[in-house]
Amino acid sequence: MFFLLSAVVVALMALAAVGLVVKMVFWIVFFPIRLLFKLAFGLGGVLLGLIAAPIVLLLLAVMLVVGLIAGLVAILLPLLPLLLLGLVGWAFYKGSRRPSPVV
Repeated sequence: MFFLLSAVVVALMALAAVGLVVKMVFWIVFFPIRLLFKLAFGLGGVLLGLIAAPIVLLLLAVMLVVGLIAGLVAILLPLLPLLLLGLVGWAFYKGSRRPSPVV
């Protein structure tokens, strides 16, 4: 039983060693390509960021203003019935007074 278990462990270790060698070969082969892409898209990303940053900041400012207006409306909206009640009272008051005579 021990011999079978040790044979399985040795086989798995050999498989792991083969996997490690394959991984290193892939890494060595594809490293220059990865480096080229990182340099090319890194510089492109910096340039794109320099172009897009003012646009993004402008959009953020607009969203901030719209958000503040929406928050103000959300706070003041429950007071709308009281405002309408006050306007109706003012209309009754204005309608019930007689105009003052012109001298």
